[in-house]
Amino acid sequence: MKLNHKNFKNTEKEAGFTIVEILVAIVILTVGLLAMANMHVLAMFVNSSARNVTESTALAQSRMEQLVRLPFDNAELAPTGGFVDEAAPVGIFTVSKNIQDLGGNKVRRIDVRVRWREIMSRHTELSFVRSDKF
Repeated sequence: MKLNHKNFKNTEKEAGFTIVEILVAIVILTVGLLAMANMHVLAMFVNSSARNVTESTALAQSRMEQLVRLPFDNAELAPTGGFVDEAAPVGIFTVSKNIQDLGGNKVRRIDVRVRWREIMSRHTELSFVRSDKF
């Protein structure tokens, strides 16, 4: 019995993917997903940092408004000789103030600084000049 090789040949075109093509596709997909994951982590850090800047600015503005509303001869507006921390930290934020006399004509400079720590120390600082005639 003689075998006819024509019977063993695949007359239809082969379809499908080879294992190499599948592995290349997996590698490309993995690289793309890792890049997106890294971008997501960076976006979370930037959003957290922006939130801290916003909260520290609001906290500094609030404290500055409290100090500006006080009468000029109030004990809280006495010159401090440098930044002095407030009583207790507010969450991750530490509020400090510096009050300086600007000459003998009843004018004072009020500085409010809010500090916090992320990867490195950060701060927001506001200044206001106040006279007794305000």
